[in-house]
Amino acid sequence: MNQLRVPVAFGSVRLVWDEQGLLQRILLEKEAADVPSFMTDMARRIQRACDFGEPIGEVDWSICAKMSSFQEEIRDVVGLIPYGETRTYGWVARHLGRVQLARAVGRALSANPFPLLVPCHRVQSEPARRFLGQDFFDIKQILLKKEELYRSPMFSNAFY
Repeated sequence: MNQLRVPVAFGSVRLVWDEQGLLQRILLEKEAADVPSFMTDMARRIQRACDFGEPIGEVDWSICAKMSSFQEEIRDVVGLIPYGETRTYGWVARHLGRVQLARAVGRALSANPFPLLVPCHRVQSEPARRFLGQDFFDIKQILLKKEELYRSPMFSNAFY
């Protein structure tokens, strides 16, 4: 199924259609009444990262659901990758001190519950091959291009 969410005055309308292009359902979604300020802030930071390539900044992991210890280790290593750059699954595995786990790193990142907060788009298979998670390859490329542009001297000096 395919989906498109459209913001409206009361929240959003979600259109759901099948592979043949037949509309299957329209969902009306009301915005939460009492959104905690930290959630509003996180949403704003995520939106600016997606739209403009801005860094999300520090994440308070206590507001996120618990990850496995392996996912937390990967999260910490992936957080070391410089903004707008990429590394391989093997690089992450080496930094974990477990070179043989490159595929396990790839599987864990493909199930990343917090994309953008754990920047899995910066991790790829060997340079000549495509990213794991083919469904989101285009999104990863867009995010990396936005990060690259945000880091560029032309953009960073544009408003100063």
